[in-house]
Amino acid sequence: MPAKQIEKFGGADKAEPIDLSTLDTIKGSNEGAGFDVLHPGNNKKIGTRIEMFGPDSKVANEAYNKLSESKMSRLRQGHKDTPESARVDSCNYLAGLTKGWDILVDNGKNLPFSITAASDIYYRYPWIKEQADAYASKRGNFLAD
Repeated sequence: MPAKQIEKFGGADKAEPIDLSTLDTIKGSNEGAGFDVLHPGNNKKIGTRIEMFGPDSKVANEAYNKLSESKMSRLRQGHKDTPESARVDSCNYLAGLTKGWDILVDNGKNLPFSITAASDIYYRYPWIKEQADAYASKRGNFLAD
């Protein structure tokens, strides 16, 4: 039966098989990759580059587990999830995937990287969070060259 299904989907538009080992997103996710932060109005670079771990990295798994444990702990204590707690959780998760940044100026001062600083930046500047989230969740950004 499976052979008939394969024949059914063959034809002129059939792609050549690719070696899956060339699509190793785990290695690239663990190494990390970066993006240039874009201005929210004109999409021009603002002079800040953020480095992220990818979705298949050990760091991402640890950040997800930490997020899950935090949520379960709150629920066991009788707290409910709220939109605000979900927002904080998502900022904390994304901060956990952040490897660093080169130069980030906030309120006239160069802000050194830390997980806490990243979470705060993502909370206060949703447009940066949106860009970091979009970049970190796209596996293609973490394919080895």
